[in-house]
Amino acid sequence: MTNFNPHRPEGIPTRMPAFEKACGEAGIAGYDFYRGAFMSYSGYQSMARVLKLMNATLRYTWSAEFMAGTWNKHLNTRVSDDHMLFMGLCALSQGCKAIAWFMFHDRDCWGDAPVSSHGHARPSLGVLRDIRKLAIEGIREWDQLVPQTDLGIIYDLASHEHTYLGDPSPCDDNAMHVGAPFIADDEAGCASMEYEGLFRLVEHTGRQAAVIDPVHCSERLNVKEMPLVLLPGSPVLHPETFDSLTRYVMQGGKLIVTGAWPTLNRNGVSIEFLGGSSPIQSKIKTAVGQGHIWWSPETLASEAEHDPEESIAWLRTIFETELTAPNARFEPIEPVSYVEWKRNVTMKSEGGHQPYTQPRNMLSGILHSGADDNILFLLNHYAEATRGRLTLANAKATSLENLLTGETMALVGGVAEIEIDRKTVLVFRVC
Repeated sequence: MTNFNPHRPEGIPTRMPAFEKACGEAGIAGYDFYRGAFMSYSGYQSMARVLKLMNATLRYTWSAEFMAGTWNKHLNTRVSDDHMLFMGLCALSQGCKAIAWFMFHDRDCWGDAPVSSHGHARPSLGVLRDIRKLAIEGIREWDQLVPQTDLGIIYDLASHEHTYLGDPSPCDDNAMHVGAPFIADDEAGCASMEYEGLFRLVEHTGRQAAVIDPVHCSERLNVKEMPLVLLPGSPVLHPETFDSLTRYVMQGGKLIVTGAWPTLNRNGVSIEFLGGSSPIQSKIKTAVGQGHIWWSPETLASEAEHDPEESIAWLRTIFETELTAPNARFEPIEPVSYVEWKRNVTMKSEGGHQPYTQPRNMLSGILHSGADDNILFLLNHYAEATRGRLTLANAKATSLENLLTGETMALVGGVAEIEIDRKTVLVFRVC
């Protein structure tokens, strides 16, 4: 086995199967996950995105180091029990099949672990036990369950290779490089930023996206399994991505390109992608072969919690027209708003109350299915408790069993209204 953390696998394009192959025929490669003392929405999206890439390209998805405690002895940034539970269940919701908590006990430069350096059990040890009990005892055949997705997003190695070339600090997880070198007229990093943002946009529409890596799992790019995919646009495209997407669209697939239209292969040779250089009108559905394509010359995403509402609305309109109902959609019944103390950023404000409204959907519903079980994860990323409406594609489902409390809840036509606290994950068996 090996554990690896090549930081953002977009800023430093990562061939995950190469790590797994280096471990031998029965080897496994696990990713390291560390987040802030309470996981932010962008932190969740980063973790989810990496897990989706692992699901797509590795034999087994797990975390070899999963934050339990923090890199200091002082408790002013301590890791709370509810953060550990939230982060752990968020990872499970996106298909993380196993977790090795780091560190299990205090040691040099490491504190607030579940166990002290003298063996004292702390309350967070109960969180580890609860998550283990859920996965091993509460869920039937956890390893066999598969997170259900509604569409795909292309992970193109050539698009990401240029991101780190001019990056002064490619291991800085908090800053994606956007700038020189230029590819055609586009700054390096634009496609990588858009790739990250598209997962947020899809989740805001109430759907879940899978990763499609045409270099390592081109077989998943088929019309039956992925009726629609998004390509973060880049002037440069990997030859295998070019071939796979061309075949996919010609055979009836639906493709949305956002950003620059591909015009070069990774060696700088001109290509004619699906008819040539930007052959279609902006945001207009265009038939190509047996399939269809849409092209937005401008990128759609912005940053976590501030993605343009018009981008979300445009994608949602296409999804509602071109796709079947999402496997599980969880969305607030009303826009979530709350009153907060003014954020004193400049040190000049006088404070006072200030209303905040988040118009974007920051609830998530993720269904896992297997031969003997259907498990539903419902996530609330808001800083406020809210009431959401759950709608399952399986309208015949009649009830939900809460695997953490034992309570049951009725479904009517696959629909229920559910109260959920801030930064919380609920786990249900669908009956």
